[in-house]
Amino acid sequence: MFDPGERREVSLSSMIYRRHDGAPFTAKEVLDTFPPHEMSGLRYEHEKGQLAGAALWMLGESDDEPEPCWVLMAIMVCPEAGRLARCTIVCKEESDRDWAVDTWRSITRTPPPVQTGPGAAMG
Repeated sequence: MFDPGERREVSLSSMIYRRHDGAPFTAKEVLDTFPPHEMSGLRYEHEKGQLAGAALWMLGESDDEPEPCWVLMAIMVCPEAGRLARCTIVCKEESDRDWAVDTWRSITRTPPPVQTGPGAAMG
């Protein structure tokens, strides 16, 4: 998991998110289901502009590491854009918690640039 000499790792993935019935989702709908009930730890919430999120800080086992690692498992949602981001931050030290939470809370959403000229979508 960690490269030699490293003590922190960040993974971020963004995706389009839709309800099965096609109706728009709300941040509350998504955040009310996070974290899964079988997980426990310190829960954090965050709102900034169109983004809302929740995170869980916990001690977790790793297949790749001999010692348990500290994990911040988090999601950020942007209902207006129909987007969701999953963020996982893994740290070797519990003292990295504030850094992990601050890093997660620094996530922003920048819409793609508007295309103009040849090849741009016609409306």
